[in-house]
Amino acid sequence: MDYKRLKFDECKEDVYNIRRKVFIEEQNCPEEMEWDEKEEKDSLYFVAFKGNVAVGCLRLRNIEQNLLKMERVAVLKEFRRRGIATELIREAMLYTQTETSDTSIYAYAQVSALQAYVSLGFTVLSKVWIEDGTFIPHQTIFWGTPVSIEMFLKNQLEKRQEVMKNMMPAIHQFYRKSRLTNKDSRSISFEYLIFII
Repeated sequence: MDYKRLKFDECKEDVYNIRRKVFIEEQNCPEEMEWDEKEEKDSLYFVAFKGNVAVGCLRLRNIEQNLLKMERVAVLKEFRRRGIATELIREAMLYTQTETSDTSIYAYAQVSALQAYVSLGFTVLSKVWIEDGTFIPHQTIFWGTPVSIEMFLKNQLEKRQEVMKNMMPAIHQFYRKSRLTNKDSRSISFEYLIFII
């Protein structure tokens, strides 16, 4: 198995083929959620090849200074349980250690693959949540120093508080317009909070 680090233009067809089969066909993820041309071009890809056939991939995307997001980890069904995804993740971690300074990685990992990430040193930072439109359980994971984990969590809290601040007027307006009982209002409030957190 060969593992290559590539730019999007160098692996576009291979990456599309793998992700279409894994995420859209197997996992029934909405196609419109899978492709974002800007994100694709802004990412660095790690691709596993068996001969000249691409069988697995992941991407790293720069989110902010010293923080990368690992996304779209996928291996074709017939090549799973051979350590390919684990090796792709190791390659991404090695790149992060050697090619970037003081950089950390976070990801939204599918719960079914969580143990592999933990065995590589990732820390689980969230409870289980369902990704919009997919109905697939995920957890937020992080790889970095304790200080960088603390900074990441603080940043996420600040973002969540800003979302809440911006959403509260709309939620209050919704309550005023509706004729819901207190019990119904509490359940809707809970659903809104789960959605935005």
